[in-house]
Amino acid sequence: MAESASNTKVESSSVDAEDEELMKKGPEESRPQNSIIIGKVIERIPSSDVDKGWDHCDGHPCRAQIQVLALAKRGSNYHCQFNENDTIEARFIYTLDPTKEIFPELNEPLPGLYTAEYFEAELFENDRGEYRIQVYDKK
Repeated sequence: MAESASNTKVESSSVDAEDEELMKKGPEESRPQNSIIIGKVIERIPSSDVDKGWDHCDGHPCRAQIQVLALAKRGSNYHCQFNENDTIEARFIYTLDPTKEIFPELNEPLPGLYTAEYFEAELFENDRGEYRIQVYDKK
């Protein structure tokens, strides 16, 4: 039996056109498969070897432990993999630091998130069960 070539999914580690488009729209125009959460930053995780390939994460924290306080919208890919009050690790595509100087090309810079601060965001999940947040509204 001949094996067919597999489709390998490569996740870009840079800010791409899709990310920039989401900066314009914000979480209110989210994809139907993604959930929207109200969260709280429990801990900003310092940059490490895990962040290699994400150049802007060198010196800027891109990952955090966040508490899911509420599910504002359950997307179609939600299958109880996390629940309200769970703590999960998420990668913030534009870092947790303010983005005005890091990404001057963004239409609306993100204000940055620090420990104990609240936000609303669309939560993306990849095939490996890792969570990403592209844009957020600070609460």
